[in-house]
Amino acid sequence: MNENSSVQSVAFDVGVSFTPQTSMDVILNLITEGTLSQQDVYIRCILLPVLGFCGLLGNFLNIVILTHHGFRESTNIILVSLSVSDFCFSLTQILRRIRCVVQMFDFFLGVTVETFLEVYIIPINTLMLVVSLCHVTLISIERMIAVCFPFHVARIVRKGRVLVVVLFLYAYPTLMGFPNLFRFTFQWIYVPDVNVTVAMVRMTQLLTDHFDVILMYGTVVFNNLFSTVTLASILTCSIIIVLRLLTSRLGRARKKVALGTKTKELKAVKMLLAVCLACLIVCIPTAVLDMFVLYINSIQDTRPLYHIGQTVNDVLYQVNACLNFFIYVTMSSKFAKTYNMLFCHLSFSRSKAVSTEALYHYTK
Repeated sequence: MNENSSVQSVAFDVGVSFTPQTSMDVILNLITEGTLSQQDVYIRCILLPVLGFCGLLGNFLNIVILTHHGFRESTNIILVSLSVSDFCFSLTQILRRIRCVVQMFDFFLGVTVETFLEVYIIPINTLMLVVSLCHVTLISIERMIAVCFPFHVARIVRKGRVLVVVLFLYAYPTLMGFPNLFRFTFQWIYVPDVNVTVAMVRMTQLLTDHFDVILMYGTVVFNNLFSTVTLASILTCSIIIVLRLLTSRLGRARKKVALGTKTKELKAVKMLLAVCLACLIVCIPTAVLDMFVLYINSIQDTRPLYHIGQTVNDVLYQVNACLNFFIYVTMSSKFAKTYNMLFCHLSFSRSKAVSTEALYHYTK
């Protein structure tokens, strides 16, 4: 996760005494570092917004379809909540790219917009990413219990308990990430060279007074807790599920269960396992890249690498937020049928009605 890395990168920019000249130097430094580079135009300003809109649409469809199925099954509660967190992540990802449009017309206004995004939007974006990873962890644990303890799953995984855990998945990262939510504020800087006033990021008093502690907490505790530990948990549970499916074909305990029920449950396990594996494939490279930037080199020595790594991470995390819809629609016949009934059939009915009306007017 790249939020804690940005503490370091911004600290070198804002940890100075602002004068008109130093303010201008900071702004010119933003230009020379490639704020409007080809990389920004093609990846940050085109690819990421497109992926963001795909994530918005896909997760909106997930929410509508899964809600239509009802919440009789506890898994649906988790999947709807996962779609909500991915929807919010995609929305904030798009909002983060507003400065691309603004800077096409007014660069200095774009700097101000970027400042507000850094202070208010990026913390929410990172929080929703963490919440999403926690949901996938919960899915992997719930499926592991269902596969390994089929006779006890109904007693352990109850709807009320799942609802409480889902709410906890939003509250817990928020409390643990509290210092990160209030790291930065902004101040207005007048630049007489160009006769403009821009908002620049500055550290809050909390971060200034406890910089080393907050940086260590964000890097070692928060980053590992919600990146390394969650991914390791997902990987462990996924391996256990795969081994269980390969060795016992859902286990001898399922022999008395009707074949149709067993097949249906096996499909659900495979679909949710695919969600976990997709998350691992996308997020493990980002975690490794984050660790490399944070621990192997100082941020000043690897500034170009930091920006490249952050861009790659943004793309991979957004891809992960888009994948679940395609997994559901290809691996769940129930989801696909509901999708066709609610959207494809509705679209076909409307086009048919329009064609009939046009034919009526033509023959008339």
